[in-house]
Amino acid sequence: MGASGYPTLGLVAPVHFLVDQHVDAAIFKESGFQSDGVTKLATAVQKKLRKYAPVVVLKEIKIAAALDPRAKSVLKTADYDLADVRSLVMVEYEKTYKESFAVQQAASAAEKNVVKQSDFTRLL
Repeated sequence: MGASGYPTLGLVAPVHFLVDQHVDAAIFKESGFQSDGVTKLATAVQKKLRKYAPVVVLKEIKIAAALDPRAKSVLKTADYDLADVRSLVMVEYEKTYKESFAVQQAASAAEKNVVKQSDFTRLL
């Protein structure tokens, strides 16, 4: 199984959205469930999905979904404000990663400079 087959945090939002849509459609469809037991089960699933709805809109889940190529297309149809999600990604990058990347690049540049200086001194 390749890495693209593993479930990730980025799939939480689209899976929740798709299951919620499917359950809603099945419950309210006239030719839907034939028995009261199945209808009760679907209603219980719907209730549980609604209970977890606030978790699905957490910033971490939005960011993970935006960065997961398997989830991006569903975000567009799942009533997510894409400008807001993009902003969350940028703020998280600025806050968490930009400084560490800058430090890493500076260290790499300094290391290359030391190598160039040692090459130069060998020529003398």
